[in-house]
Amino acid sequence: MEVAFTSKQAPGAIPNGAVVEKVNSEPGDDHTNGARATVVGSWGPIDDDRLPDRYFYFVEWEDRPGIPVGVSGNRIQVPSRQNGQEETALGGKIRKQFDEKLGLPVHEESVGPTTACVYQIRDVYRVIMMGDKAAAVDPQEYASLDQAKAVIADIRVTTATPAFREQVEQIQRHMDKDR
Repeated sequence: MEVAFTSKQAPGAIPNGAVVEKVNSEPGDDHTNGARATVVGSWGPIDDDRLPDRYFYFVEWEDRPGIPVGVSGNRIQVPSRQNGQEETALGGKIRKQFDEKLGLPVHEESVGPTTACVYQIRDVYRVIMMGDKAAAVDPQEYASLDQAKAVIADIRVTTATPAFREQVEQIQRHMDKDR
């Protein structure tokens, strides 16, 4: 069986490699709400008011690895742990505010109970750590995505500024207390 798909990542789309979950499932769908997949490619943004979403994704479902399947962007979302419950990262008020102002992040990962997002702003990258009720914005600008990822990997050590580390730790302590 041959499958045609793209492994390119559309600007502003959920990043390739991100884990997503199914939403808005309909009768007859192979996967129901909550099924997990990994993004392997995307098209967009598509300017057509007749379409339900501006992006179209290719994903590999956990129960069918190695088989890319096309899905409209309104049928998947990026999950995030908040307050011990599964909620969508894109649905959180704080995350939504940053996404509206900066566009979708170019990189996202969980760091303890918080979510680290890297946004590209013109030719620099900014790291923002988000909890359920607060966010910490790293005052530093990074020239490359790899430098920004290094800050996330090293958030509790020396790469991040002390003020940024303290903000992140405050958010994490608050979230741990709510669990």
